[in-house]
Amino acid sequence: MKNIKRVLSFFLTLALLLTMLPGAAAGELSNFKQVNSYQAGQFSDVSSGVWFESGVKSAYELDLMTGVSDRAFAPDGKITLAQAVVMAARLHCIYNGITQDFQQSGGAWYSSYVDFAKSVGILTQDYADYNQPATRAEFSSILAHALPSSALEAINEVSSIPDVSSSHSDAKEIYLLYRAGVLSGSADSLAFRPDDSIQRAEAASIVTRMALPDQRVKKTDEMVSVVTDPSDNIDIVMLAFWGTGITDGQPPDVVDRMAAHLGVVDRIYKEYKGNERIEIVSFPCGDSTEALRKFVDQYGDQYQYSIPTLEGGPKILESWGIDALPCIIFMDGNGQAIAPILKGVATYEDLKIIVEALLRR
Repeated sequence: MKNIKRVLSFFLTLALLLTMLPGAAAGELSNFKQVNSYQAGQFSDVSSGVWFESGVKSAYELDLMTGVSDRAFAPDGKITLAQAVVMAARLHCIYNGITQDFQQSGGAWYSSYVDFAKSVGILTQDYADYNQPATRAEFSSILAHALPSSALEAINEVSSIPDVSSSHSDAKEIYLLYRAGVLSGSADSLAFRPDDSIQRAEAASIVTRMALPDQRVKKTDEMVSVVTDPSDNIDIVMLAFWGTGITDGQPPDVVDRMAAHLGVVDRIYKEYKGNERIEIVSFPCGDSTEALRKFVDQYGDQYQYSIPTLEGGPKILESWGIDALPCIIFMDGNGQAIAPILKGVATYEDLKIIVEALLRR
């Protein structure tokens, strides 16, 4: 296909830039080392290739998070205020080389963590109920105080966040983590959703970025590589992220819906593949080669898939802070989002309307 190599080059450049972010500062950040061994498939609810797998793996290896049991991580579970304090305390202790005894000695299980967090400035306020789910703002505020500002070097220029005004009670901490690349927000608008609860899968990626600067996300124009060269006319790139692995153990109709969704995307691809202004590619996420083969064997005759597929979907989704499958992103020729992200199963009619509107720009 005419520009697949350039599209692939764009994402390879993206991945390279992520690995080139500032490394650990001399001293305390180097204290974050692997202390636990993570085996593929260790948690039955963390599939290979799913967007949050690398965050879960690193958070577990660094002893910043554990599973809810030996075999389950509960990626969709909500983080409580107590659990946020525990993560922040662990970050603080490892960074500062502190050996702290957090054994329970009466009271709530988290009391020793809360007492420690108050003593070192991690907690700047008390909470009425530490068993309540933490909001994204509360979680960020607690974690931001776990490390000194020198360990959260700014790599992004972020002057405004759509839903976090400068008067927000946690604005200072949220903006600090945005600028440090620990938080990234929505790919299209940087929206943070401060009042929403935070899931364990999201928390795993965030604490990993706190500890490992090379995992932080640079959200400036330097992150964007031109998909086409100036002589090309392409100004729309449609990226479809999908996966059949997330439907393992689900009823057949769920798998059928995913197959039909990809069939719709493929139909759009076939309809516009002759148009020199648009490029359409897909990224299968969370599937092994064997799972993909079985999927195509089962549905290939029905839908006649022909859309090009590229590797690297989970890493791209994680780097942009996207936590939904399936989803579709429309970018311009310079890699900038030009339409709202479509999360969930799309219809042909919806995709057709968006593509035609973009082509009329």
